[in-house]
Order: sequence, then C-alpha cells, then structure tokens
Amino acid sequence: MIDRIPLDSPLWEQVSACYSRRDAVESLRTVVATRQLGQAWKDLLGEALHQGDVYGISSAAIPHLVDLAPQLSVSDRRELWICVGLLIGSGADRFPSPPAAGLQEGLTSALRVAVGASVRDFLADTAMSASDAVMFAMACVSFARPWAGRDTLEAPYLPMGYVRGTCPGCEAGLEIDGFCDPFAPPCPAPDYQPTGTGGGPWSAVADSIDDVRRAGVLGAGWDDFLAVASRVARNGLPPDAPAPVMWCLVAAMLATRPVADAPRWARAVFRCAGHVRCPGCDLVWSVADVVAVPPDAHPVTVTDRVLPDRVLSDGVQTALLPAPAGAPVARVVPVATVADPVSGFRPAPGWTPRGVDVPVRIRWRAEAGAVDTVAVVPGRPGIVAAGTARAVTYWDLETGAAMGPASAGGAVALAAVAVADRHLLAVAGADGALRWWDPGTGRRIGRDARGPAPLVSLAAITMPAEPADRYRTVGWMSAISDGRTVLAAGDQNGAVRLWDSRTRNPLPQLFQRAGQPVLALATGDAVAGERHSHADLVAIFDDLTVDVWSSHSVHGQRSTMAPSRAKLAAAGHRHIVGAAPSVTPGRNRPMLLADRNGTTSMWETFGIRLTDPLPADPDHAPVTDVTTLHDSRGDLAVVTAGRNGLRVWYPHLGTVATIALDTRPRCLTTTGDRHNPTVIVGHDTGLLALALDQPVPTPGP
Repeated sequence: MIDRIPLDSPLWEQVSACYSRRDAVESLRTVVATRQLGQAWKDLLGEALHQGDVYGISSAAIPHLVDLAPQLSVSDRRELWICVGLLIGSGADRFPSPPAAGLQEGLTSALRVAVGASVRDFLADTAMSASDAVMFAMACVSFARPWAGRDTLEAPYLPMGYVRGTCPGCEAGLEIDGFCDPFAPPCPAPDYQPTGTGGGPWSAVADSIDDVRRAGVLGAGWDDFLAVASRVARNGLPPDAPAPVMWCLVAAMLATRPVADAPRWARAVFRCAGHVRCPGCDLVWSVADVVAVPPDAHPVTVTDRVLPDRVLSDGVQTALLPAPAGAPVARVVPVATVADPVSGFRPAPGWTPRGVDVPVRIRWRAEAGAVDTVAVVPGRPGIVAAGTARAVTYWDLETGAAMGPASAGGAVALAAVAVADRHLLAVAGADGALRWWDPGTGRRIGRDARGPAPLVSLAAITMPAEPADRYRTVGWMSAISDGRTVLAAGDQNGAVRLWDSRTRNPLPQLFQRAGQPVLALATGDAVAGERHSHADLVAIFDDLTVDVWSSHSVHGQRSTMAPSRAKLAAAGHRHIVGAAPSVTPGRNRPMLLADRNGTTSMWETFGIRLTDPLPADPDHAPVTDVTTLHDSRGDLAVVTAGRNGLRVWYPHLGTVATIALDTRPRCLTTTGDRHNPTVIVGHDTGLLALALDQPVPTPGP
C-alpha cells in the first residue's frame, strides 16, 4: 500500500489527463522541483480540469501539492489553495478508480493536512483581494467538507449580483439575482446549534469572526449570521452542518479580511443562507442547496405570517418543524424572504437607509420662468434650459448669467450632440418637431423634422469606433460605427429612432411599443480602457417597461435582457419616470431607475439588480427626474427631484439625505467632477445651481 504515487512511478500511466498524461506528469514534476507556480503550473491545471470535468491526474497530484505549499511564497500559496479547492469542488477528493491500494486513504489524509495549513495561511494573508478571499475561504471549507467545494465554482458571481444552480427536487436550472451588496439581511440566519467537540485550526477563525461582530464591520442586522458562523467554526465544522451554515462561515471569513470590498462581498455571500422557490416543482430550497446540490438537501416550509416590525434584524425567531430521522431540521421561512428565478431576491423587508446630512451651497440662481428640461452644453461651457411654454435659453455655467436665446419656441426635451469640434443642440419642440440649433450663436440649422408622432424625449449616444463585427453587423450600423455621436429620439407613440448628427437625417427606427410614450431616454457611455465596453441607450415608457439598445449591437435590435417588469415590481417600482447612468462604472455603466413613488434602484443593463434599492418615500413623491454625480470623496450620489426638494442617495454607502428647497423642482442635470460636483435644478421659476459637499452623519438628539 502507498499513500501517494512517487513522481517516478509507472503508476502514472494509469491516471487520466485532459490532453496528455505524459505532459501532465512532467508539469507536476517541474512545479515540485522549481517550487514556483509558473507555466508548468498552468499546464498542469489545464490537464487536471477542463470545462468542469476533473481528471485522475488531479487526485493523484493533490498530496504532492499539499506538501509543496509551505515552500511557496504567500501569493503562490494563496493561488495553490484556491486552485486545489476548485479541483476538490469538481470531484477530485476521490479517485474514480485508484491505481493502487492506499491512494484514496492518502488523498483523504492530505486533505486533512490541507485544512489546517490553508486556514493558517488564510488568516495570515492580508494582501489578497476580496475576490481571492471568497475563493480562498471556499477552498478552506471544501478541504474539510469536500461536497461544499462545489459552491466554489459559483462564488465569483455573487458580487456581480447573481448565482446559478440546480433545483435538488426536479433538477431544473435556476439563475437567481439580487445578490449584490444587500445592506440588510434578506432572511433570518440559519438556526443551527453545532454538536462538535473542538475547533482545532478553526478556533482561530471563530476568534476573528467574533472580533468582526463586536466591531460592527457589516453594519446592523448581521450579528445572528456571524454568530452561527462562529459557532460552527469553534466546533470544527461538524458533519451535520447544513449548506446554508457553511455559506455563513465563508461569508464571515471574508468579513475578517482587511480589504475595502470585504464587507460588500461578505453581505452578498450571506444571501446564500436565503431561500428560493423553484418554478418547476414549486418547492422552496435553500440557495446553498441549489448551488451545491448536496445529497441531504430538503425543501423548507413557507409561512405568510408578518415578521416583528416587518424588519429582519438580530433575534428574529422562526418556527421549527419535525424533520425525518437523520435529516437537518426543516425550517419555516417567511414568504417575504423567498427569492425566485423571475424577480430574484427582493429587498430586505423593512430596510431603510441611514440618514445623513449633505452640506449644500447655492452657486447661483437664475429667474427664467418654469423650466421643464435642462441640458449641459460642453465646450463653452453652458446650460440650456426650456419649458413647454418658453423659449430655450443659454446660461453661463459658472455664474448663471444669461447668454442669450438658444432657440425659439417651447421645448419638452433637449440634448447636446457632439459634431466634429463643436456641439449642436437638438430640441424636441412643444409642437413635437425636431429642431437643430447652434447654442453659441442661437442660429437654427436646417429645417424642422417631423415624424409619425410628436417627439417627447432625446439623448445623445456615441457609436463605437468600429463595428462589433465587420462581417455580421447590419449595414446601417456599420456605416455609423466610426466614433460619431448620434441622436436618439423617442416619440409619443413609443417609437425610438436614431438621427445622424452630421447630416441631420433620420436613421432606421430602433424599436417601438405602440401606444406607450417614451417618457425618458438615457445613455451610458463606454468605459475607457474596457475592451468590450460599449454605450447603452435606455428607454423608459409610461409604466414598468424598460428597453435597452447597445451601440455595439450586431443586429441593431434592442436587448432581450433588460430588467423585466417582474424584477422591477419586486424592487418596489410602480411607475418609472427617469433613468441616469452611474458615474462609477465597472466593465459597463450601470443604470439608475427612479420611480414616481420615490423608489430608486441600480441595474446592470443586462437585467441584474445591484445593491438594495432606495425605498419609496411618500413625503418625497411624486418624483419627476433623476441624475447622478461623484461626491467629493468619489462616491456615487444619486439625486432625485420630488415634491418638497431633493433626495440624495449613496447606494454604495447605504445612506440618504434630503435637501429642502423653497420651490418645486421639475428637472435635473449635473456637471463638474468629484472636486466640484454641481446639481442644476430646473424649477417652477427658473434655475438653481447647487454645490454638494460630502455627506456627514446626522447629529444625534
């Protein structure tokens, strides 16, 4: 009997590899000899794991890799443990057919050694990113509980807002969103009382989790989740700990890391302790069971009873039901906390953001009559403003001094469009016609353009410098994919059409929802430096309908992945009135959607909700517009105009401020950078320019 295959043994001929067994073994020998994770390491991983399939070389290599770990640098040890965790999650904890007696026992023994070694390395590693930390924590858990390692494959998607899984009952594929950075628990913490006899290496993890709980790192409401994680760690991960508890442990481990994004990622991971209803079999399962599909998964019972104060906070108790012998205790979960694949996770019931104060300075006022639409004209720079019953006027951005008329007649929408080295002003007149003006001279360019229905919304969108695919992109899209800016116009009958700003001629209609006016259009520009980033056009209709069109489209049609009506309704929306792009982009620019009732939410344009939304506010409704800016610290601030003033929401901080005005705001735009953020408010009697400072805590009583 042997506990591992010697590196020079002919037994390697009996293990499988993806492409070449000989190359796989040679790569392993090189890694062990050089004690470096270079090209040979990458080659070994390619032979061990491919498209989710694990090969025999992985199980045979793990004992050698566990022995190698202490001889590596901190960053290489981190990478090794994460990758071995991925192998375990794919099934490498067991040989399909060991080529010699004793090899399975040797592999199992190596995994026991890996538990202590990986946990110690995790706690000592202070330089890893949040994304590495969640993978590292999952690896540590998978060495102790191999079936839990299957969760590792989905862990990277959590802070992106969604996870994928399989219903343990009917095996239907599920995708659940609403995971991205919840500020309050979406469900009660698992009720688990461990029966272990000692934590071993996990006791140090429990101590770190207790420190995080005492420090309030995650904010209010998370103590029960941290407590259950601490208990399971202090008792050495007992075999009866269910999957939701293991996710709590991973999330809590992540929260212990001194990384800026760690709390945000940890709150997202804790959501795996929640529950989801499968539309196929109509049973409710823990999200953890849907992701990992452990052999002991059991559905849970749902109750519609009202929770205390409608808030899921520390100490919420749930009823317990008798469970089959040997099975985990079945739980009764509140229906308000159950996700589904259509609408994802709903916001945490009863959660409200923390109130803050935002110091405001009035930069200037301009009396100009009622202003219904406003836009920034880059270059000079200036502000153009109009009302349905008054001409478009031009104002100096710095002083608020009048700079003369920009066009004649009233307007319902304005957009500044870049053409060569200047900006033209597109005006949707009160009579429904499209007009082009030079805002600097006030001269009209060309003739009025009219369509089948009056225009009601405008937005400029920048096309990519080249087509998405030179061979497959439709002809008219290829012709304008040269970096130019075009105008998008929405009309009273639900049609959205592009106009060429160079020729001022109409381009093909993008889409139409007949009978539904296009209330608002918004564009998110491509993110500099992101290879596949592109500009998105978002259209808001007169209900819960949102459409998205990409400037990088091959077929020129609208997206099929825009936020659905069901998802929008689940987030609290009832009648969306405006959209604005985020100014803190990732790979693309998320969109902020504002509802008449005050609900404001943030979405990827492919339909994934980000963070918990700002709840409705009867005192602020009806909301008329939304805009975004960077505050002086670089945090995203979302400003909505409502009945009694402005509401400023910081979605990444979970805070909100109100700014009372002495006049009723009608429309908004922003200008300046993080060092000089300015909100331009169009109101009943003119314009108001406000400089916002960074938020400060609200003074106590």
